[in-house]
Order: sequence, then structure tokens, then C-alpha cells
Amino acid sequence: MKILSLLGSQYSNSSGNSETQEHDWVILHPDQKTSVSYDVSLDMIGVYRLQIKTLAGSEETIKFGGSVYFDNIFVGDIAVHSSKGTNNMLESEFKLNIKNRGNHTIKISNDIYERGWPLRKKKSGIEPHRFHLRIMGLSIDFDMGIKSVLDNREMFVLHEISGRKDIGVIPNGKKIFSLEGSQYSDCSGNVEIQEQNWLILHPDQKTSVSYDVSLDMIGACRLQIKTIAGSEENIPFGGTIYLDNNLVGDIGVHWSNNITSIFTSEFILDINTKGKHTIKISNEVREKNSGKELCRLHLRIMGIFVLLDTGIKSVIDNPEMYGVTGDFVETLENYLSGLKEVGDGRLYENSFMAQINVDHFKIYVDYINKFKTIHGSTILELGCGSGGSLSQLESHGARVTGIEIDPSLVKLTNSRIKTLKNAYCVQADGFYLPFPDGTFDICIFSHVLEHVPDPHKMVEEIHRVLKVGGIALIEFPNRLYPIELHGNLVLMPYVPLKIAKLYATILRSMWFISDEYKSRLYVMHLLKGEYSYFSVKKILNNLPFTICDINPIDRLILEMPKLKKYPYRLKRLLSLLISRNITIIVRKEGN
Repeated sequence: MKILSLLGSQYSNSSGNSETQEHDWVILHPDQKTSVSYDVSLDMIGVYRLQIKTLAGSEETIKFGGSVYFDNIFVGDIAVHSSKGTNNMLESEFKLNIKNRGNHTIKISNDIYERGWPLRKKKSGIEPHRFHLRIMGLSIDFDMGIKSVLDNREMFVLHEISGRKDIGVIPNGKKIFSLEGSQYSDCSGNVEIQEQNWLILHPDQKTSVSYDVSLDMIGACRLQIKTIAGSEENIPFGGTIYLDNNLVGDIGVHWSNNITSIFTSEFILDINTKGKHTIKISNEVREKNSGKELCRLHLRIMGIFVLLDTGIKSVIDNPEMYGVTGDFVETLENYLSGLKEVGDGRLYENSFMAQINVDHFKIYVDYINKFKTIHGSTILELGCGSGGSLSQLESHGARVTGIEIDPSLVKLTNSRIKTLKNAYCVQADGFYLPFPDGTFDICIFSHVLEHVPDPHKMVEEIHRVLKVGGIALIEFPNRLYPIELHGNLVLMPYVPLKIAKLYATILRSMWFISDEYKSRLYVMHLLKGEYSYFSVKKILNNLPFTICDINPIDRLILEMPKLKKYPYRLKRLLSLLISRNITIIVRKEGN
């Protein structure tokens, strides 16, 4: 990387007989000891290359030569040269090992001592030879060696990673595709396929691999690249990412720390057009300000992943990927524009996106089928949101009715499920369900209990509309879990709800709270109560319900894999105490 270049005449100081000539060259005459000095500022530690251009004219029969000093320490000689009947330009190169940042002085002199006196110390009776020396210019380049770059981390894009564990594929995204490192479309430079279909880029030359991908979506998606540094390697790894030849970001410099270390680097891609795109991974490291390539590192690629960013905008931009219709998207946009502003933000969208994602409800299907066959059953869901669960249940052969008290959500849900033959949504109050006694085989009541002022009355209404032998799935946030899930407040479930709401109000007024989190805190004000398994069990005991199951153990293991080895009874107890949510299956008994 070129640091600076100067014309011969741009010296800072001179001594003896020097003359500035045409083209801003400077010539040192040999009638006396003559030198010119150039003051330079070097902001990096490491290896530099100094190049000096000199010239012997075609009509000159005299010899040219000289010596070079850096901070008064001898660096080397400019070889003696002459015209040889033509304009003879000579480029002399010297290696500088800079240990201190700041100002330095390069001095070029017209003297050359006899061989055997490399330190240029004058000895009695020994005089140097003096020559003409015509200096055209000089330049300084920073050496692109790995060590020099790592010695100047603050100057370069080196987001250094040391000992970071693999973060894995982030779960809250819709995976579009994944590729192994060896599944590249094109490559250049020194590429080697290793075991397990990993790919290594070697640093002896500029090396890159390209992956051709087809993205049938627009909007934000996340690119994850997994790389590995082996336990016996003490060399640094790193590189740069491009999408369609546009810079995306850098893979942080990392190494093994004597253990095999896997690293996951994540980048946000903004896709504007559907179709084919190219992801290129290069082994270059860039200069922070200019973006120029500085050096090349090893890079071992295990694989790449692309995940669609799951947000409401993603649904609007890519309805076909979520299995929703154009009418639903239009209604969704109208619904969002009609939402009332809450503080400085809207109601947080994570739970809404869960309603959009049909796959989110597959756990209900698997769980309910253990106690009552869904196929052919009539199902009622209270608080069906935007209809994701209705779509999932109907696809398994059920006749499904959804209840929502918000008319705009009813309209949104019906626009989504209008193509389904056996699903519909109606506006109704959960305390006064517009159905005769014993209408439904199954009732789903998920994350509604904490939002109603009289849970006893609503559970009674569920009991009324269930057939004898019918089952109800009741799910709610666990009060015993140490984090209040609506506002993400630590230890708030352990204090009275009124105090928790007051704290949320105070927190929402703080300037440093993000808009998204303010909207989460607002939802706490919609809560009417908080419940544990033990408090809900008291409500159920007042009605002829039989509890069939509590909290599926497999879901607890999914949340906390380390509990898998514990005894069953202990896992059952822990599921009631530390699970995020409580799920209860109850069966209606005969009168």
C-alpha cells in the first residue's frame, strides 16, 4: 500500500552543492559532500519499502551513485550507474523496519564508501567516493505482510475475534438455503478443498470463491458464514464479503487459541430484486479509511447460510414465502397503518409474526393429537390473531372457528383464510360466546388468560361450548419464570402486578429506551393478571374438568437441553417452575 510519494525537489533540507532541474528533479554535484533530506510522517509500525528513482542522461558519460540513510542510520547504497548511451533510469529499493510512529527523516547523500565499511564511520585517511546523483523522486509503500497489519490493528478493518464460540444459526429467521464451503460456483487464486467439504483460501495470492444463489424474495435477509481455525494453527484467518461485487463487510480476524474454534460471522443483505445473485468471499484485509487491500490471510470456510429476516415488512414483500394472499397483504398494510401509536413505537411485532408463521403452530397439532384426533373435529380458538393457527389446524382436516374481539383483526384474518373451506373468524366477546352448548370437540385458549379481567367466567364459557369428552388447551406465561415475557423485565413476575406496571411506566419515560422496547413495556398495561400452574389449577377445580397433561417435557428439553439427563419427576417439577409458558390439557367430564 502506497503511503506517500515525493518529487526529487520536494526535500526538506539540503547541504553542499545541489541543483533543482527540469521536471522537479534534483542533482547532487560531486565537488563536495552533498545531501538532501526528506521529512516524512509514518503512522504505522512494521515493514515499509522505500523506492528511489534516479536518472543518468543519454549524453552524459559521468557516473552516478549515492547512499541512503534513515534517521541517520545507513540503509543502503544507490548502485553506481551511467547512461550507457541512453536515458538510464534506475529504481533502488530498500527495506525499512519502523518501530515508532511519527516523524522520520530520509537522507540521500552522493558519497559511497569503500566496501568493508558498511556503517559509514570515517576512518583516518579513508575518504568516500563522491558521485553525481540525479534524484527524480521517491515513494514509500507499506508492506502487505500479515505481521505488519496485525501490529497496526487500529488502522485497518480487522474486527478481531479471539476465542469466540460458535453462535450457530440464529433461530428467529426463515432459512432460505445453506451451502457447504466446497459448493462454490467459481474460484480464483489458491483454493483447496479439505475434509468434510470445507474450503481453505491460501494467502500466497489474492484468492476468492463465488457462490451463485437464487433468492426468490426481496427485503432484508441475513447471511451467516461459518469458518474454523484448527487447534494446531497459530496463523490468523480472515476475509471480506461481497454481494454482486458490492462490499458487504469483513470476516473478523480469528485464530485457534490452541483449540479448534468455529466462528459465525453475520451480515445483513438488502435484496432489491428477485433472481440470481453472487456471494463472493475473498481472503483480503482492507484499509479502514480507503478500503484498499492491505494483506491476505488464510480463510477456511465450513459453510454459508441465508435466512430471511422475519418481520412484518418481510411478509408484505414476500407473501408467497409465508403462504398468504395478496388480499391479506393489502389488508395487513391497512391494519398496520391504522394501529395507534404507543409512546414512541408500535405494539411489538414478534408475537404478531408468530401468528403469521404457520409452522409456529405445529407444536399444537402434535400435542393435541395425543389426546384428541384433530382430523374431523370441530375446533374453537379464542384470540386467533391473524389466523396462523386456523390455517395449520384446517390443513389437518379440522373445521375451525376463530374468535377475535378486535374487528380489524377479524377482517385481517378472514382475508387470509378466505380460500380455506373449513375455517372462518368472527368478532365476539369471549365472555359471551355466540354458540350453543356442546358445539366444539376442541377449544384452544392460548395467551389470552392473562389479558381478561375475569378468568373464572371465561373458563366457564369454554366449558359450556365444549362437548362432553372434548378437550381444551390452555396456555399462558408462567408467573414463576424469572422474566416477565411481555416486557422482558427481570424478576418482575415476583412482585405485585400493580408495582410491575408502575415500574414499566417509569421505564418507558427514559430517553435511552428504544422504541421497540417501549412498545413491549406498553403491553404490560394490557395485562389483567399473571398466573402459575397452581393458581390456574384452582380455577379448573371449580368445574368438571380433568387435567390430562401439563407442560410437554419435550418442549422443556428443547428450551433447556441440559435437563435431558434429569429424572422424569424432577423434569416434571422443573417444567412447572422454570418454563417460560405453562400449557395445560383438560377434558370435559359428563355432568
